[in-house]
Amino acid sequence: IVAGMQIWAAVKRGEHRMVDTGVNPLDYLARPMPEGTYSANQPFKKAFAWFGTIVGLLGFGWVAVNVPAMRSVAVIYGVFGAVTAAIILVEEVAPRKSEITACMFWGYGDWDKQILLGVAIALPFIVVEVLFSSLRFGVMQVQGMPLASFIITVLMVPIIEEGLFRGVLAPSIAEDAGIIHGALISSFVFTVFHAYAYQLNLLALIVIFIFGAVAGFVDLVYKSILPSATAHKLINLY
Repeated sequence: IVAGMQIWAAVKRGEHRMVDTGVNPLDYLARPMPEGTYSANQPFKKAFAWFGTIVGLLGFGWVAVNVPAMRSVAVIYGVFGAVTAAIILVEEVAPRKSEITACMFWGYGDWDKQILLGVAIALPFIVVEVLFSSLRFGVMQVQGMPLASFIITVLMVPIIEEGLFRGVLAPSIAEDAGIIHGALISSFVFTVFHAYAYQLNLLALIVIFIFGAVAGFVDLVYKSILPSATAHKLINLY
């Protein structure tokens, strides 16, 4: 509700008509791009901050206190969320001076296209999961509590993971080395993070790496995590 109010206020302020920096990431496939190409100064940034804080940080804080079986997982995601929030704050204060980090939210328009791209990214990976049931895992499921599992798996986990891996790590690398490096390196870290959950299943980790690389590349082109977040939510929902 709070995020929705912030989105409505942003529309009234005309934020949805904001234009980007003018830098085309496709011109920087494997070379550094101008500082500030990926910036916190994007439309609906307050809505993003509220949504991420309430659903992510406060949500996992509640899980850590009230669900002992998931305490360690909740703490890890809480730390991830805090790191992401700190970097976003730095980028908000000095987007062109923070040479080490960068960040991106929901991009500058074409949101319907971004969502459709997210659906397109998700479909082949859902098909793979249908064909290879061993690629699914239940680490985020709360036994006997389907609604809680839905909230954690579909709403909370993708927000934190996409915010960190595609919202902060990928653009930070991309500004210094190009979007190919940003997509591949962030995907590698994303895959390593999931290695334990998938019990070092090589096929699963290959699929995760491909997903991260494709989603990261699309995100970096659109300067938005909306495509990857949409795909991630759909895959986790399945």
